[in-house]
Amino acid sequence: MKLTMCSNYARTIACICDHNQVKIHTVAELLLLSGNVTFVRHSTADDTVNHDRSPHDRLLLLVNSVLDHVSHIAKCVNDFKVKWKSVCDSLNLMGDTVTLLVQTCSNYMYNLLSTYDDWDPPKEGLIDKYDAAHAGLEIRLSCMRLKKARYDELSPHFIMELCSNISKYISVLTDICRNASEKADDPAVRDQFKLCIKSVTCAAGCLIASIKSFKMENTLTHHSRVMVFCEPVLASSQALVLFATEDAFCGPPIELSENAKEIQRNIFGPCMNIVSGCVQICKAIREYIHDSTNPSLVHRVHACFDSIQRSVNHLIEEIRLHPVLLSTPDSISSVSPSQRDSSPTEKDLHDVSANNIHTLSVDQERVRNTSSPTSNSGSDVSTFTTLSR
Repeated sequence: MKLTMCSNYARTIACICDHNQVKIHTVAELLLLSGNVTFVRHSTADDTVNHDRSPHDRLLLLVNSVLDHVSHIAKCVNDFKVKWKSVCDSLNLMGDTVTLLVQTCSNYMYNLLSTYDDWDPPKEGLIDKYDAAHAGLEIRLSCMRLKKARYDELSPHFIMELCSNISKYISVLTDICRNASEKADDPAVRDQFKLCIKSVTCAAGCLIASIKSFKMENTLTHHSRVMVFCEPVLASSQALVLFATEDAFCGPPIELSENAKEIQRNIFGPCMNIVSGCVQICKAIREYIHDSTNPSLVHRVHACFDSIQRSVNHLIEEIRLHPVLLSTPDSISSVSPSQRDSSPTEKDLHDVSANNIHTLSVDQERVRNTSSPTSNSGSDVSTFTTLSR
């Protein structure tokens, strides 16, 4: 029988699962399920930009990284004493990597369509809808993490991480809206943007001041102030995002031919299935922390890995059939500094995936030998969403 954890640790891990589930699902909705073709100009990892990589190599590196993180999570849940710190780290890395994968896949599709003879470049609006919505998402997630954190969890490092993220994306959001305000023709629209920006910056200033006070004097009173001033930041930033992303400010969507729509479905479909598999892993881990003796949850994690592996192979095949030869200056890089010395080939990816599958197969066999495989582990995987045709 596996060891259970205390409720405080379970709550922390559940928050990490929720955070990554919301993050990757929302980004996928904005870029994949929206049906639009969007070029993401601001990466979530701007410090790792590498313009020498081809779009094909970026995608290979990302899917390889996703498989590594998911494989590690699947192997961890088989252990008698689960290393939850390692699982949480892998969940966060998986969330960041899947976000980059979706962004890079969207850019890949944009670059691919731009090589077609009938390509009509999109007309830019006052606002880049994805950039504004993504900034609002990051602010919301950071504020929610801050609100959900217990008093004893608010370490200086944790506080500074969230404070830095909130400041960064409020700056991104206000810069986008300030630029739109300067270009707007309607004086009322210009004034509305200016008032919204002032509201967000004032609310953020109050929150950051409260956080600094809490760091200097760690008391329940100062902790309560942090919780209170989270609400105005959430309300004002989300109101600004809703206002800024109105259709009138974002420009018309790109008109696609039937052939382009078919290619879009072929590429976005397996990418969305990878997202769905990772969302299901977050859900399974969240249930597992409260019922670690249930073998069906372990089987579900392994089933998710199998589904992600199939979707990765499908995505690789689609990008092989639809190559992109150009690499735009603003393309997103998905490469960490430690990976810049070599690009994986499809054979390298296959070797790594095969090794992951072999290791997981051994682990799965051990699980089956210790429990009755009566669970319906594939039920959630079979319901993975794909783009409607």
